[in-house]
Amino acid sequence: MTATLSPAPPRAAAPAAATVPGAVLLSPTDRIGRKPLVDWAVELMGRLETARAAGLDARNLAGEVGSIGNNAALMAAHLGRGTLAGTLCETQIEWHARRARVLGDPGLNAYAAQPWVNLGRLEVLRGQWEAAVARFGALAQYARDGELMAGCARIDSGAWAAVTPTREEFEAFLETVRVMDTFRALLLNRRWDEIMAFRAALADDTRPTLQRVGDEAAVVALARLGDPEEAHEVALSAERQTSGWHRAVFRVRRGEALLAAGQTERATGLLAQMAGVVVQLSPEVRGDLNTVYVLNRLGCTLREAGSHEHAGSVGRAMLEGARAGGDQVLEIEALRLLAGIPDDAEHARWTDELSRLEATTRYAKFRKGGPVEDLEIETLFDELLDQFAY
Repeated sequence: MTATLSPAPPRAAAPAAATVPGAVLLSPTDRIGRKPLVDWAVELMGRLETARAAGLDARNLAGEVGSIGNNAALMAAHLGRGTLAGTLCETQIEWHARRARVLGDPGLNAYAAQPWVNLGRLEVLRGQWEAAVARFGALAQYARDGELMAGCARIDSGAWAAVTPTREEFEAFLETVRVMDTFRALLLNRRWDEIMAFRAALADDTRPTLQRVGDEAAVVALARLGDPEEAHEVALSAERQTSGWHRAVFRVRRGEALLAAGQTERATGLLAQMAGVVVQLSPEVRGDLNTVYVLNRLGCTLREAGSHEHAGSVGRAMLEGARAGGDQVLEIEALRLLAGIPDDAEHARWTDELSRLEATTRYAKFRKGGPVEDLEIETLFDELLDQFAY
């Protein structure tokens, strides 16, 4: 069965709580380090020049240039230039479809799947959650019908061979995107009832790891709907079925649910215990971006609970991890966490470092200055648009 959903009638607003779970998925997944955007552009431009000069065959060229294009579209979105991001996605899809037709290799159409998904992610950011959910839901067509239309690119039953060793791996990729991006779209757009409906429709129709993603989204939705006790029970049940960082995710979610229920002492005890463990993590584990996402929620929840000493120790670990993982966005988030603890011994240092980054970053969400045009970034965008034009 394919999970579907339609808009649910709105419920009354939930009563205000001391805190509510954050609406960003923490479940481990592949994450790209969000580097300083000028540095990122220089790196991608170097890759593009190398790919052009390397004499790659059609599929390898499609894979490398497509990867560069997907990263560039993400950069454009971070710059607040959603229209350009959409154009990069659309022209890339057309490029893959055109080359598939001209070269007589329909497998090239498979490379259009990612930019087509990225268009849905842009719809999410614009608040067009219904269009995004419909787009992500359509990914199930490939497993069911052996065909997926990604814009003008027809991904047929044999196209998987261009991008994955087996058809099962390609279908698993599509299913992971369908489930995770649907939950992300609904979380970002505060569609709590639709989250519960989508989770119920999934039932046993997908892999256990994706069912746990549904559990995490449900914890957030239930707490936001005014039922933190049930949210805690869902988190506790999921925690018992997982291990490693999946378990850590649900322990943090349990703490958030307890705090939302007004059980501050229980929440603080649980989260402080976690804090004592995570500060002893090795640099290698600390630099994994999945770890940093969990540390972010753990630190913020401890700060909201008034446990500033533990929040500060987690914030320091998060800052080290964000820098080791090369993610400027998480670095800024860590500094905001630390700067938000006025009684921290290094409060002035964190405030100064945060001000410096907010004044220089090119990430529109965090930048405190006006818009800036950087030659390196504009050159990358221009070169890609030229590439996709033929």
